[in-house]
Amino acid sequence: MLINCCECDKPGAPDRCSACNLVYYCGAVCQKSNWKEHRMNCKSFAPYIQTEKEKDREETMLANQILDDKQDAAYKCSICSEDSSSSVLRMIECGHVFCYTCIRKSQMRNFGQIIDGSTCPICRTKTSFLEATLLCRSGALRTLAKACTSTEKRDEICTVALEEAASVLQVHPGTWSMWQAQGETYMAMEQYELAVESLHKAYNSHMYHLSDDVSGDPSPTNFLKGLEHTPSALLDVGALSHSHTEFFDGWGTQFCVVLSRAYIRNGNYQEARRLVDITNRINKPKVRYVQSDERQMDYDLLVLRAECCYHLGEYDESLMLAREAQHRRSFQPGLAKLMAQCTKELGDIDEAADIMGRGFFNEEPWNDKVKRENLKTWRELDAERTTQQQSNS
Repeated sequence: MLINCCECDKPGAPDRCSACNLVYYCGAVCQKSNWKEHRMNCKSFAPYIQTEKEKDREETMLANQILDDKQDAAYKCSICSEDSSSSVLRMIECGHVFCYTCIRKSQMRNFGQIIDGSTCPICRTKTSFLEATLLCRSGALRTLAKACTSTEKRDEICTVALEEAASVLQVHPGTWSMWQAQGETYMAMEQYELAVESLHKAYNSHMYHLSDDVSGDPSPTNFLKGLEHTPSALLDVGALSHSHTEFFDGWGTQFCVVLSRAYIRNGNYQEARRLVDITNRINKPKVRYVQSDERQMDYDLLVLRAECCYHLGEYDESLMLAREAQHRRSFQPGLAKLMAQCTKELGDIDEAADIMGRGFFNEEPWNDKVKRENLKTWRELDAERTTQQQSNS
């Protein structure tokens, strides 16, 4: 399929806007003529694309540094010389290496004197708290793992993230952020049942700490025993919307997005849609479209509901929601494939192939993995279209 020029609509436009990489032109004349119309969109897309590129580059560098450290024999705690690779980390801000026990003791000793963050015990550089540092490391490792074409290499990288999370959870099993990091890592490894189990524990541990009669980390034995009796999912909407409203003040909504995605990957489509609807309903009274994180979560919930509708056979509803999501962010990956699948199920294979073709050129053009997946789907749909045309003729 040839891409049409954004100005004159002629097929086969060879040149792309160098700022946003999202629209094509026949040449400089068409691009100049279309600039007044494209300028505002280009200015809104370009910073986002640049930020995403820089974020991916920084996370990849951090992940490679973590993997190199694990193989370094001199990788030891600067205080106690602990050399267990699964419980020693390099501080992102200053580069000094500590074991979890030493850095936690140092941070907790100064906890009352510091408002946001901690300081390195050696150089006094301002650093993040241990859990925040581990979450950043886990996210970087998942980014690198998702970019791998080899399943073995992906799982090897994810195992490093799982070991770091497990080291914390053995001592502090109530650390809900580590349960969530573990769940997201299992999702990157496509082990969705384990992902759902870990995310349930993240929810339970967070609810445990919201209880009025809890202070500090519970003992590992008591806490893990308590997990067997607490709810394993968001079952009581009334309790959450009244007694636990603080759950949705920031982390709760983002967590529900992750858990809904895990439900979908695990085949629990009804439960996923129910959770998305609950999250939307509880967040409805809040002021939306204020901060970028809230806009992203609102967008994610829209896409997740579209996915649920598709898997439940509600193709018209899914297509409508996916189009709304694409109208907000045309370059987000996955939407074109979802729209093409819905259109195919509705009987229009020609339009499905055309949608996938546009998605190949528009969805994250800087991401090689996304482009490969979209190209594969596009070729499959185009082959089906050709076969159908030959059989009709």
